[in-house]
Amino acid sequence: ITVLGTEFNISAWDSQNKVVVEVNEGLVKFHSLTAPENKSVKIAAGETSSTFGDNAPLKPQPINKNNFIDWKNNEAKFDGIALREILFTIERWYDLKIKVNDQNLMNERLTIHIRDNSEKEILELISLLINTDYVKNENIITF
Repeated sequence: ITVLGTEFNISAWDSQNKVVVEVNEGLVKFHSLTAPENKSVKIAAGETSSTFGDNAPLKPQPINKNNFIDWKNNEAKFDGIALREILFTIERWYDLKIKVNDQNLMNERLTIHIRDNSEKEILELISLLINTDYVKNENIITF
């Protein structure tokens, strides 16, 4: 990532083999370490791009700038996001390990707004939205 005068957020987690860059102000240039420099993208304010593994970054897409710093305020807005991505965030926030027995559910797209909700409230909401119960055993949740 080359900063060209900006305010931006980077999310990178080894377990996902994915890097996401969101730009709130200014401009950044983004490329993978192994993709050729000419495969870089410039991400402007109000846009996001991501890369998976060693692939070149995806074409920038618009984002809701109002959601840019939600994570700083213990808030997250998921609008039509795959359950797998929502659960990944919930695992990090609440220090949980979440398993889903029906893998078809992982691609279900949900809209959820989390703001200072308890772990129990979030798990019950997801359970309701995917129409399945969950079991908690210490920090392991199974849907």
